[in-house]
Amino acid sequence: MADSIHPSPRGIDHKMTPVVLPPHSRNAMEQRMQKRRRFKQTKPLKVRLAEEAVRLREQAQLLPRGRLRDQIEKKAIQIEAAYEVTELLRSPRVSA
Repeated sequence: MADSIHPSPRGIDHKMTPVVLPPHSRNAMEQRMQKRRRFKQTKPLKVRLAEEAVRLREQAQLLPRGRLRDQIEKKAIQIEAAYEVTELLRSPRVSA
């Protein structure tokens, strides 16, 4: 009776089965991780932002009035705001 395993009141058997895990392999972990693609920007951020805002404004002008045109104009406004923020961050601080 001492050697027998009785199910718990919930019906779960408390008998433990040993589990052997595979050895930790750093190479296996590295293989699962994807390598991040990086590239050097050829133009400064403010130039890229200005070009994208102009491109979006031109694209919006070609579209008829409507939701798509409004979305593109909104994106151009956001990019212009980002341009202004980068300019503010790069300017020397004005002391009071």
